[in-house]
Amino acid sequence: MNEFALIRDLGLMWTSAMLAGFLCLRARQPVIASYMVAGMLIGPYGLKPIGLPGQIRVLSEFGVTILLFALGVDLSLKQIVSSARRLVVRPALSTGPDWASPPPKQCC
Repeated sequence: MNEFALIRDLGLMWTSAMLAGFLCLRARQPVIASYMVAGMLIGPYGLKPIGLPGQIRVLSEFGVTILLFALGVDLSLKQIVSSARRLVVRPALSTGPDWASPPPKQCC
C-alpha cells in the first residue's frame, strides 16, 4: 500500500494540526505554536509516523503551496498596486546609498 502513503501522511498531518489547533484555542494559546508542536510530534524526531525525508520534503512543499494559494485568494490586485509604493520605493530608497557607496577594502 505504498501508493497511499502520501495520502495517509497528509491525513495524519491535517488531523494532528486540527486537533492541536483546537487544543491551543481552548487553552487561549497561539495556534501557530500548536502547528509547530504537532509537526515535531509526527516528524522524524518525535513519534515518527512520518519518518522518511522524501515524504517530509513533499509534505513541506505541499504546505507552502497551500499557504501561497491562501494568500493569493486573500489578496486582490488592487491591494497589491496600492501597496507597491511602500513595498518597492521605500526599500529602494533606503538601500540606494548602500549601492552607491564603494565596496569595502580588503584587509589582507
